[in-house]
Amino acid sequence: MNLLPIENIPLSGKNAILAGAGTGKTHTLIELVRRLIIEKQIPLNRILAVTFSEAAASELKWRIASALKLSESDNSLVGSKESHSFEPQVYTIHSFCLKGLMEFAPLNGL
Repeated sequence: MNLLPIENIPLSGKNAILAGAGTGKTHTLIELVRRLIIEKQIPLNRILAVTFSEAAASELKWRIASALKLSESDNSLVGSKESHSFEPQVYTIHSFCLKGLMEFAPLNGL
């Protein structure tokens, strides 16, 4: 089996990470988020990560914050000159769909 090194994964388009337990999905996703921020200058709050379980979503938020060294007091990047805060957009598939329904259903008369 040939593994694609994280640094060779394209940063444009859509990426899906599918693999079994303990294979490094979370690590890969965190590295992709880090690369998007550093290489493409995309703010963290413009990157969406969707997972299946609440536990995975919570861990992913914590590990992204740790990897990017977010300030615990205001969730801003440590040492950043930016004044706005960064909130990882990490959801379970169900919470992401619910967020969309709650945000857009009234616009459609639902």
